[in-house]
Amino acid sequence: GASLLCLSGVKPLSLYGALWTTWWLGDAAGILVLAPMLLVWGGDPPRDVRAADLVRPLGALAGLLALAVLHFSAWVDVPFFSAQAYLLLPVLLWIVFRFGARTATVAVVLVSAVALLATTHGRGPFVRPDANESLLVLQGFVAVVSVTVLFLGSALGERRLAQEEVAGARDDLERRVLERTDELSRANAELARSNADLDDFAYIASHDLKEPLRGIASVVSFVREDYGERLGADGVRELERLPKMTAALETMIEGLLGYSRVGRADLAVGDIPLDEVVDEVLVTLQPRLDQERIAVRRPRPLPTV
Repeated sequence: GASLLCLSGVKPLSLYGALWTTWWLGDAAGILVLAPMLLVWGGDPPRDVRAADLVRPLGALAGLLALAVLHFSAWVDVPFFSAQAYLLLPVLLWIVFRFGARTATVAVVLVSAVALLATTHGRGPFVRPDANESLLVLQGFVAVVSVTVLFLGSALGERRLAQEEVAGARDDLERRVLERTDELSRANAELARSNADLDDFAYIASHDLKEPLRGIASVVSFVREDYGERLGADGVRELERLPKMTAALETMIEGLLGYSRVGRADLAVGDIPLDEVVDEVLVTLQPRLDQERIAVRRPRPLPTV
């Protein structure tokens, strides 16, 4: 474009460098203004948009447009506005924060269009004696505004996506925790039922096993009282060992009942004299020891643990 203007004589060749720079910067500024809007609005349309949701964004755009006209047109002669075009930048940033990238890209296009129309018609803070200089200043303003809004909108979008990912991860974690808690609750209920069944079985088995032992003790007492003279001293001595053996067997049954509850009862810590433990074992093993002619001797008392 710059080459055709100079070769056709519309512009002098001495301005070729300045013309080419202005043309290139104009294209770059146009891309910065239009490309973000086309990309944002050309993607997936927003979902569940109601008419009431459009009132505030449209109102903000209308207010921005009015401020832009105050800055760039000659309709209202207010020197403060006509000399401070960059005062529109905070308004644009507020629109990005409040309404997101879609509304912000439209706002940039509106401001750029107003600035372009005013400057090319000789109005606004960017008008210079040289038209090319005016365009360069205008393009700088458009580029600054567009890049600032673009980067801020991108950063806010990334933050929003990160927040959504964190929220999704938190929801997934809560769901897994609830599922695992439910599984543990079911497992604990099943374990409690199993423990109750085990307690019932152990109690019934212990009760049924003790009944024959009580019968043996009763029979031994009857034989010793009614037939003790016939048995003689040796017979009575052997007979008297039976109650001790039945008592030891009953103790073992109680021990098995307690062992079935290990892990579900509090640990009881106490002093245990080992001599008493050995005595109980010897009572149970005495018939076998006599049969094998084994003598058990303790040269000294055993400790208490």
